[in-house]
Amino acid sequence: MSIDCQGAPHLVPGSAAPEIRRPPRALGDGSGTADRVGRYVWRLCDDYWSWSPYLFQLFGYGDRAAVPSTQLWLQHLADSDRAAGEHLQAELRRGVRSFSWRHGIHTSSGRVRTVVESGWVLGGDLASAVCHGQVNDITAALNSAADEAVRASSRSRESINQLQGALMFSHGLAPHPALQLLIWHSQTYNVKLATLAQRAAAELPSLRAGASDLQSAMDRLLLDAAVGTAGRTGRATTWGHRLATDGGDCRPGGSSG
Repeated sequence: MSIDCQGAPHLVPGSAAPEIRRPPRALGDGSGTADRVGRYVWRLCDDYWSWSPYLFQLFGYGDRAAVPSTQLWLQHLADSDRAAGEHLQAELRRGVRSFSWRHGIHTSSGRVRTVVESGWVLGGDLASAVCHGQVNDITAALNSAADEAVRASSRSRESINQLQGALMFSHGLAPHPALQLLIWHSQTYNVKLATLAQRAAAELPSLRAGASDLQSAMDRLLLDAAVGTAGRTGRATTWGHRLATDGGDCRPGGSSG
């Protein structure tokens, strides 16, 4: 049985494991930063839970100031994930042997965190089944990735604006036609607009302000950026043309000479 793992658990049925009759032991503190993962054991027959110290911390409880239970676990699930959590526990009771899923939780103080939870069931039947699970808090990693995406978007916008302004100056274009020229190069050469703009903007300082043919120099720079050769000694080869180095000529299908 398999269910999409984002927003619903990914469940894997399996063969029965050797029977385990002993109750789950309390989980210790562990050691080092590698233990910054919450762990639990859950005995299905009588709904007995044991949480590691870090799992108490993750849910916002200090000094084990809570009694672990299925009800408490479900209460901490994000509202949008609670139904999936109930379904998961029902499937584990029916014989599913392992699972993994990404979901949200609410801490005791109301903070929302994102975790990846995985686990497996040992035991031959429901009377002896014990679920061993772990919960990895990935909130910080997701926030860092989101912040970097925002910074990257800001850098891209700056490059696009810079290159758009350069085209307006070199070609005498209004803002919209200048942007459309950038978009045309992006689509024609199958390169992301942000990548094109960043490559070309990095080469703008190499243009001579007093160049006699600034428009042609800008066209060459933009083409080099579009095909990924900006900043290299050679120039772009495209449409069967070789763009020679500065001072050369362009010959269809051939090389400069």
